[in-house]
Formats: sequence, C-alpha cells, structure tokens
Amino acid sequence: MSLQILELHRDIVRISGDDNRAFLQGQVTCDVDKITKTKAIRGALCNIKGRVIADFIALQHRNDIILQCDNGMGKTLHATLTKYAIFSKVSITLDTSMLAIGLISETGMELNNFRDSINLPGELLIEGDATFTENLVAIRIRGVLAREQLWLLDRSLPSEITKNLIHDQTDWSKQDILCGIAHINESISEQHTPQVLNYDLSHVVDFKKGCYTGQEVVARMHYRGTPKKRIFLLNSKAITGSKLLSSDGSEHKIIAKSFNESGGCFLAVLPINSEKNHTVFRLDDEYKSEAVIGNLSY
Repeated sequence: MSLQILELHRDIVRISGDDNRAFLQGQVTCDVDKITKTKAIRGALCNIKGRVIADFIALQHRNDIILQCDNGMGKTLHATLTKYAIFSKVSITLDTSMLAIGLISETGMELNNFRDSINLPGELLIEGDATFTENLVAIRIRGVLAREQLWLLDRSLPSEITKNLIHDQTDWSKQDILCGIAHINESISEQHTPQVLNYDLSHVVDFKKGCYTGQEVVARMHYRGTPKKRIFLLNSKAITGSKLLSSDGSEHKIIAKSFNESGGCFLAVLPINSEKNHTVFRLDDEYKSEAVIGNLSY
C-alpha cells in the first residue's frame, strides 16, 4: 500500500497556566510529569466511581498541555476539568485552531520521507515519540501498520497534504481496533472502568503515580480484584452488523467496529473467560455470521 493521508476528526482541550501540570496530575490516569514536547502519552479522565469519562493523547506545546480526544468529547472533557479547577491557576479552553492528520504506511521509512518533505525531520521509533516545528507536530501512534499523527497548530495545510488528503478516517479507526485502542465517545462515557477497556494493559493508567479522581477504585481493582469483563478483538466475514450475541442469547456491547467488503473487525466487551470457554459469538447480520476472538499485541 502507498502512504495514506487521512483527515481525522478530533477535539482539542488546552490547559495553560502556572499550575497546569500539578492540576492535571491530580485528575488523570497518566503521569503528567512524563509529558514533554517530544513525548506524548495516552491517558484518561475518570469520575469518582472510577468510570472513564474520556480518553486522550497528551503532549506539551510551549508551556501548555494539549489533550486530544475523540470527536464530540472535548466539551465533556473541558466541563469536567473546569469543575475541579477553581482553586488552581489554570486556564482550560477548547482549541479549534488545530487540525489532526493521520498517516498510515507499511514502513516507518516512508513516514520519515514524507515528514522530510514538509520540513519536519526526525525518526519516531516508538509509540509517543514526537517531533515538532513552530506550527507542526508529528507523533508516533501504535498500529499494526506504521502510523503517525500530524497536528497542524494553525490549520494551514502544506500542499503535500492537500493534494493527497482523504476525507475519511475509516482506515485509521480500523488500525485503532486491530491494536486494541478503545476510544471513549458519548455513548459509552462513564460506563466502564479502565480495566474493562484494557487501559491497564495498554499503559493508559500509570499505577506508580499519585492520587487522581477515581484512583482508589481503579487501584483496588488492580491490586485486589480481577475484572469480570474486558474488551476483546473479534474478526468476522460479516460486512455489516450492530449486535453481538453469544450462543446463550446474551448480547454484548460493541465498543468500536469497522466493516468492508472483506469482512469486519471490532472491539467488544466480553466475559473474561470467553476465550477459555470457547464461547461462540455471532453477529446479527442476515447470515448470523460467526465472530472469532483475535489476538491483541498487549
């Protein structure tokens, strides 16, 4: 495959001010001290019951911390953080000046060559590595294929992007699914603990940092409990489907899905022993197509 350049629909929340790091450290699951201009980190915001409100990618820009979340979740993230910020010297704003672009390739070398063409040099080796200029940031993203995000801080598009831009993020979402990245949208906000979403396995939660909202519940589950459910990757020959059913008739929540003419893949919340018990799952398409549990890299 050749390099794909995809327009991504994302919201941006910017946290500014003298207390921005200390404030965020007490609110989110990731270790804010590890966020730099050249290192982005995935994290999440929980409610007091330990349910995930939103997930994000965090990066330092100048002296601010930028949180990129799923499209439509910016207002929720902004409102929740603002509620806790009244005693901190911070300013929390929805930033509409940025544009996110996704790059997908079979090789990291092709991504390096493309960034060179837009004067953004540097080799991004592992997830979260970042490089930047005044108005452009590139971040390495986990994927079955090589992936990076470009953040255009002033929304101006280089010609190398404009002439090849695909206004469809389906292939990007499929890569998220294949490597087990579950993004929070409005329909599942505050429904699941980080463990159900595999955030403890995919390093969205840092168990060595200090307290944050919901930390007591999340830590208790990690150290003293075992989750009864987790998200699993499933693959099917189905080209459509909205419900996942097991052989006993139980319906299971689909978190994210991607279908094309070759079949579908999706992330679903299943009982933890589903694979061990060889549970059979089927979609609600006209053929009642079987869905088979696949492997995740973590």
